[in-house]
Amino acid sequence: VPLLRQRLGLTNRRVVLFVGALTAEKRIDRLLRAFAHVRRSVPGAFLLLVGDGPDRARLERLTAELEIAPDTLFAGQMIEGVSDYYELADVFVLPGLGGLAVSEALAHGLPVVCTRGDGCEVDLVQPGVTGFRIDEADDATVVQRIAERVSELLSNGQQLQAMREAA
Repeated sequence: VPLLRQRLGLTNRRVVLFVGALTAEKRIDRLLRAFAHVRRSVPGAFLLLVGDGPDRARLERLTAELEIAPDTLFAGQMIEGVSDYYELADVFVLPGLGGLAVSEALAHGLPVVCTRGDGCEVDLVQPGVTGFRIDEADDATVVQRIAERVSELLSNGQQLQAMREAA
């Protein structure tokens, strides 16, 4: 993990992670828009997207439009070694449908910020303890809440550590 962190240029960076298929249902556009706010409030924040899929080209264009490309990496699909990416992250975000990645993130000691997914988030993410669930439906509010929660965690080392331990 230290070598991967160095190779990716993430030394002394706070890493926000998404792992999953790059599909419209995952609503990764919400995460990109939220991260545009996060990087303004948290110097050194970095967004790492692990996965691939039919929405990748659109998401890469959005990353450029939002001017977050210098602090964002599309790492591609990982079958083996994905655990290393969880290990170098600080916070995991699931902005749309999904579920398995939530349990993986928690197993790696990452706080989770998520929206309504497949239902596992209700059982696994304890608000304020292991992460935050965002229940609002409209995109603008979801983006705002993701940005607030991620910024809060990346800016508050004690809270981040307590949630990592609880996860």
